[in-house]
Amino acid sequence: MNLYIMNTVLTQEQKEILCGTLLGDSSLIYPSKGTKTPIFSCDHGPQQKEYSELLANKLNGRCVVRHRYDKRTQKTYTSYTVTTLSNTEYLKLYENLYVNGKKCITKDFLKNFTDVSLAYLYMDDGYTSHNTMFICTDSYDEISCENLIEYCQETFNIKFTKSKHGNNIRLRLCFDDREKFINLISPYMMDEMKYKLPKNIEYHPHQNNFKITTSSFIKRMKEMYGDIFDYSKVEYKNNYTPVCLLRKWDNNSELWRTPQVLLRKKNKKF
Repeated sequence: MNLYIMNTVLTQEQKEILCGTLLGDSSLIYPSKGTKTPIFSCDHGPQQKEYSELLANKLNGRCVVRHRYDKRTQKTYTSYTVTTLSNTEYLKLYENLYVNGKKCITKDFLKNFTDVSLAYLYMDDGYTSHNTMFICTDSYDEISCENLIEYCQETFNIKFTKSKHGNNIRLRLCFDDREKFINLISPYMMDEMKYKLPKNIEYHPHQNNFKITTSSFIKRMKEMYGDIFDYSKVEYKNNYTPVCLLRKWDNNSELWRTPQVLLRKKNKKF
């Protein structure tokens, strides 16, 4: 038995954070040959010290500072490495993220991708250039990029387009969606990471035109769909974060959709 396996059930927040940062700089890796359960690992430079410590705290891991001397440049480089113990709950994440050992953005992996995930992905791999916001997806194939673009459009009503950078693809945020995007992710961004946001846009975290609670959302759902769903797992956060419905006609299988999509009109594609 591996005494270093952590069988702790991940919280919803941890799942959302993992879904974001794993699409960015972080990885699930098998630390040694024969290991059956992966660990979480990521490395950041000195500018991301506070961010590294936040990840370690949120994911019950540890953050270690490392110094490496480069003989070629005759300089010492500092990095911060975040790792966790192996966790059996990482197995499903690994299965949905890695195809033949290479990261791919699959639709199954995106099921737990929320506004929190988007914020962590942007803190990892987002940047602003000439008032245009990008997410680096250089290591992903075109299908992966298209899956993420489609998901963001359907889930958050935010449009990205593919932007060529050499032989790679990056996601370019539609200019008209910048304010909406910033309002969506800024509540979950560390102040130290907000240097990645455009300087000339005012943003208003948690700004809503009207207040919806979990109970009022469920009431509205029942008015539209009746009792075809079990709503016991519903936790309403905002219009763009998916909620979990249980399909009564299909052995209570999970269905993740955003309130925006569900309440816009009666959707029969379940």
